[in-house]
This record gives sequence, structure tokens and C-alpha cells, in this order.
Amino acid sequence: DVESRGLGDVYKRQQFMPEYISSEDNLFVTNSINNIVAFAEQGHETYLLGGYFSKHSQILSGISTLSQLDDFSFDIAFIGASGIGVNGIYYDEFDDLSLKRSIIKNSKKVYVLADESKFNIETNYKIPFDGITGIITEEEISYDIEKALSKYCLLYTSDAADDRISVD
Repeated sequence: DVESRGLGDVYKRQQFMPEYISSEDNLFVTNSINNIVAFAEQGHETYLLGGYFSKHSQILSGISTLSQLDDFSFDIAFIGASGIGVNGIYYDEFDDLSLKRSIIKNSKKVYVLADESKFNIETNYKIPFDGITGIITEEEISYDIEKALSKYCLLYTSDAADDRISVD
């Protein structure tokens, strides 16, 4: 019986996420081919959202993906970002906005996973920090961006290889 549900978004950083999750009896939902394989190899129950396949990004997307997301209620979601600025979270493609908004709407907690290269990067497509629980990064970031982000969500930094994320 599935007690909790987590969603892994498409970005490469999440592909390594399954090894850091210490949880059982969860269903992991994703639109990423790479993520579904990584979760399955760790023995997690998985569900792959359907849609149009992008060979470049190895994801499934489109209206059917968004429609399927509305059938789920997530305890926790992990999403990626192309950039994070003081005014929001940025993406390279317009279609990413609907996907991220749907994930946020259907999740109790939402964490953005981003390495230090994503901070102070802005693109043409942005979502606000509304609904974002926290941002998880491996490195310390500048005080200015940390101060700006603290108005909206928590910032978690980790350089310890044995950190674990509990989704229970």
C-alpha cells in the first residue's frame, strides 16, 4: 500500500536523488526516463507520466502529462530550475511553466533542487516562489541572494555526502 507520493522532476540533479531518499512504501512519479530508471533501480515503486517524448531532454510532456498530474496528490515534490533569481524561478521553455504550476498546486511540499550555477540566472520564463517550501543546493550561495530568498522560502545547503531526505 502506498503511503506517500513523491514527484521527481526532469533535471539531471534529480537523477541522483533516489540514492539519498530513505523511505519505503512510496510511489515516485516522474515524466523523466532517466529518473524513472534511477528510482526503479533503487527499488522504489514508480509511475511514469505519459506524453510526447523529447529525445533531447529524455522526458515526456504535453497536455496528457498535465492532465495526469491532476490525478495525483503529492506529499512532496522535487523540481529543477534553469535559474533562480530574487524574483522567481526561471525556465528555458514556456511549456515548463504549466508543468511546474501543476506540480506545485498538487503538492503539500515543493523543493527546488539547484546547483550553484543556477543562482542569479534569469531566462524569459518565470514562476514566483509561491508554493515553494525550500531550495536545496550543495554549495553556499552569496549572502545577497540568500537574504532575498529568505523572504519566500527556506534555503538548504548540503555538502555532506550522507544527507538523507525523508518523505515519510
